[in-house]
Amino acid sequence: MIVGQAESYLFFVNFMLCMSLAYLSYRDITARLLPNRVIYPLTLLAFFLPRELIMLSYTDQLVGILCGLSFIAAIDAIYQKLRDRPGIGMGDAKLFGCAGAYLGPLALPYVLVIALCSGIIVWLLNKKRHNTQDAIPFGPFLALGFIIIWFLSQRGTLSL
Repeated sequence: MIVGQAESYLFFVNFMLCMSLAYLSYRDITARLLPNRVIYPLTLLAFFLPRELIMLSYTDQLVGILCGLSFIAAIDAIYQKLRDRPGIGMGDAKLFGCAGAYLGPLALPYVLVIALCSGIIVWLLNKKRHNTQDAIPFGPFLALGFIIIWFLSQRGTLSL
């Protein structure tokens, strides 16, 4: 790919990723829903990116998806066993799997740490301000971790 074309393509991918993740965050906050009609095409798009841009093999992408899905699903299964109610939705698992398609399995712990830390901070601030035990949607925090690690990996700041 020619240098000018690569920069244009990268801008397009970054724009689509940011807009999709912003929309998913908004939907999760307002409706507690991460729509499949956005997550599935976004995940599929990762397989059509040039290998120079994404720096992952197709196998790494598939393993990333499976790791993301299975980790969140396992956490939810454990939570349901302990509390007799769902703790995290499958939309969050699909979004984490989508992150695995773009970043690979080795980046998922970084995404999760950012998501958990930012989620805990918001939960603590919300609890202190409103003195409530209401659950907060996790999708926006996964999206934040996803986009931070995506941009760090694109700049070469984070090599996995």
